[in-house]
Amino acid sequence: MARNAILKESAAKNSGPCGHAEEQLLRANRAFKVLSGCQGAMIRAGDEAALLKDICRIIVDVGGYRLAWIGYIENDGLKTVRPVARAGHDEGYVDNLRIALEDPVYGNGPTGISLKTGKPYGASNIGADNAMQPWRHEALKRGYLSTLNLPIIYEKQVIGALAIYSDRLNAFNEEEQRLLFEMAETLAYGITSIRDRERRIRAEKQLQRANEELETRIRERTEELKSAKDEADLYIDLMGHDINNFNQITMGFLELAHDRARSEGKLDADGVDLLEKAIESLANSSRLIDNVRKLQREKMGLYKPQILDLGETLEEVCAHFMHIPGRYVKVNCAAPGGVRVQANELLRDVFINLIGNAIKHSGGPLLVNIRMNTVREKGVTYCEVLVEDDGPGIPDELKKTLFDRLNLATTRARGKGFGLCLIKMLVDDFKGKFRVEDRIKGDHTKGARFVVMLPVVDK
Repeated sequence: MARNAILKESAAKNSGPCGHAEEQLLRANRAFKVLSGCQGAMIRAGDEAALLKDICRIIVDVGGYRLAWIGYIENDGLKTVRPVARAGHDEGYVDNLRIALEDPVYGNGPTGISLKTGKPYGASNIGADNAMQPWRHEALKRGYLSTLNLPIIYEKQVIGALAIYSDRLNAFNEEEQRLLFEMAETLAYGITSIRDRERRIRAEKQLQRANEELETRIRERTEELKSAKDEADLYIDLMGHDINNFNQITMGFLELAHDRARSEGKLDADGVDLLEKAIESLANSSRLIDNVRKLQREKMGLYKPQILDLGETLEEVCAHFMHIPGRYVKVNCAAPGGVRVQANELLRDVFINLIGNAIKHSGGPLLVNIRMNTVREKGVTYCEVLVEDDGPGIPDELKKTLFDRLNLATTRARGKGFGLCLIKMLVDDFKGKFRVEDRIKGDHTKGARFVVMLPVVDK
């Protein structure tokens, strides 16, 4: 309701002599100013304690009342009312009230009644009101003649009361009580806003602390895992190095035994064949260890990226297979120079493993053809290298499982087929593509075709 309307309504209700009506208008106007001041204090308040002190001060300074104090109900056996703010002529009165809702004497005064009922309660004449009997003497001594007690309600619960004392009898008329009760509701709204804000700030701080603790645990765990990985890498490197050395020594002795057995005729054909199989097995073991160590170093970023001429790399790889003891292997390479890709020194291993696998998984004469094309897919120019052989080929069912070893969930520690997985991992790291298909479409028995696609680097 607008201020002028309130004043007119107050004047209409008090139709006595002119002086009395004017007094009623002044009192309503003063209560309205208190309400307005409390609304401003609520907007300015930084915390709950400051708001409560400002409300009491405004009631006394603006409203002209003798004393104002606010008490909160404690969560103890007697439900003691603890004063939390005050202003005005006190002289120890508030500190000695001893109000407790469960106390049969000190729990049934005006403040106690307001707290228990959740409604305003006033004593228009403290000297005659029986409810003020325990505090009457001290109140009158300080000039308190009437009082109004207003409940403070937070989340539908009465949490405290605002007590106002006047030095006049019958100080709180109906209009004045209504405005002051509205002020108490405003105070309750301010308390709610401040507590909600503080609760939100506490929640945000708790969340921040939880995040910081989680980040700390993640960081510590990451460091632990990194340390464990570094230690495991060291052991793998040392073990691989030493096992490879042992393999090489063993292969050396076996090759000496093989050569001597053949030259001196001390072993039959079956015995020589057994020695050759032992040598081949150790060679495969050494090759596996070498591949694992290379892959480990690749994943650790120890091989620095380089711009390489793909044609030159393929020529070097073909030269590696010019002479295969005991086998007829022909490697034809149509790889013109000038096509550049970004990879590293392990690019040679990609094609060495491809041709090596073709030789290992075939018997008798073998023809391997290598050729290059340039293709474009999704805006990227690739150099497509096709490695074709006329060996036994790869059945369709086996093609589907060639790269299962890349899945850690299904991988077992077997060396067979690791070469193709190494190729796939390396090509992926080079941002390329790798696939396997039949040399003659639809007939896997006519040999296999391995396709490696690598992005071309502009000159």
